[in-house]
Amino acid sequence: MRYRLLPLLALILAGCQLLSGNGASSPAVQTATPPPARSLDQSSAALPDIESVAARVAPAVVHVRSRVVQSSGFRQASVQEGTGTGVVIDADGVILTNNHVVQGASSITVTLADERVFENVEVVGRDALSDLAVLRVPAKNLPSVPFADPARLRVGQWVVAIGNALDLPGGPTVTVGVISALGRTIDEPNGVTLVDLVQTDAAINPGNSGGPLVNLAGEIVGINAAVSAQAEGIGFAVSAGVAQPVARELLSTGRVVYPYLGVNVTEVTPSLAAQEGLTERSGLLVESVVAGGPAARAGLRALDVITAINGATVKTEPELLRTLRQHKPGEQVRVEYGRSGRRETATVTLGEFPTA
Repeated sequence: MRYRLLPLLALILAGCQLLSGNGASSPAVQTATPPPARSLDQSSAALPDIESVAARVAPAVVHVRSRVVQSSGFRQASVQEGTGTGVVIDADGVILTNNHVVQGASSITVTLADERVFENVEVVGRDALSDLAVLRVPAKNLPSVPFADPARLRVGQWVVAIGNALDLPGGPTVTVGVISALGRTIDEPNGVTLVDLVQTDAAINPGNSGGPLVNLAGEIVGINAAVSAQAEGIGFAVSAGVAQPVARELLSTGRVVYPYLGVNVTEVTPSLAAQEGLTERSGLLVESVVAGGPAARAGLRALDVITAINGATVKTEPELLRTLRQHKPGEQVRVEYGRSGRRETATVTLGEFPTA
């Protein structure tokens, strides 16, 4: 299944829905005793209080508009405008949004919930590998939203998405759903693999990019980033477990540093094992090793099958990425692998992931 990032420029589509009701007439004589009517308080007792969540979070949701100037030839330039959402995570004007909302922008305009407008907004830092960016506006004492504890997230929990869907006028759109799955991984069109995503069925549309997905306590569960290109009711948000440390590092240094192993791998399947004559039936087949990289220096080579990092089994590339990202460049990890029917172990000093 392919996925697409939420577009920068919201395309507003107008449509209509035909609402149908039950047109049958009521019988003149009631032949069965109806069940006793429940009061409004009783019938709504189990429903989430979305109104309170929206009232608490919406004042911290901002509109982000970017302008991208591109050369169109013959010494002419075209200007493209994109729109997205951001959320204030610190009262001193710190805003979290998606990297793809502001990437390549020549200027960024932020409109707060109180309708104050800030032009030429500062980009504190961007991180393509998590699709996150931090902006700052010169304002104080702003409403802000805290992060949820990632360890307490569960499938089935209610969540609320708030953002500038379709760039519609009149303020942000509020939609509701549940956490459909945790720990999802998707490949973006630009080749970046996003890991540890929150999947939700809360409606997410173009313009929601960078907006918060929050729980009923008004805490950030994730930052809305992508929707499925082939299915309805499937949206993804960068989880709080990723977003909070990335935001912290961007604020501290302006960039995020990731560890680097220096291998290209593919998941071992029964057919691949048979084709390559592998004795390992699961793990990650090393297709190539970057010359002079950390893995190469530790003695790993093509056709090795990586099975574990520091004792943690890795069978897929997302598992490898998640495990490696628990470490920092310069740290040593123990890589277990199979080679020609033998089990081997190498100590690898992780490098720094190269940036474009």
